[in-house]
Amino acid sequence: MDLTPLVKRIQEGDWQAFEVLVEQYSGKALRTAYFITGSQGMAEDAVQEAFVQCYRKIKGLRDPASFEAWFSRLLTRICWRLPSREKGLFPSSPSSRGVKNMLLVTTL
Repeated sequence: MDLTPLVKRIQEGDWQAFEVLVEQYSGKALRTAYFITGSQGMAEDAVQEAFVQCYRKIKGLRDPASFEAWFSRLLTRICWRLPSREKGLFPSSPSSRGVKNMLLVTTL
């Protein structure tokens, strides 16, 4: 799915296009977040936070064609931070499952 025209519209200030982006991309984002976190609730939180950050930062995206990679990095970083917020601890090293998941997500 080519999101470039939609991203350009958002960058030009068409925030209804952002709603369309969320509708079209939230399923893929949720699957990715669930794959990383292993928790439906944490995945939903991560996706929500990722779209909030996306809304705030999308005008700074230089190449609209790279939206999917940009958003995936954003979402992945949020997913990695969520467990530390939930537990009040920052994991000293990622679990082997987390490393495998991250490697697979970056190839999507």
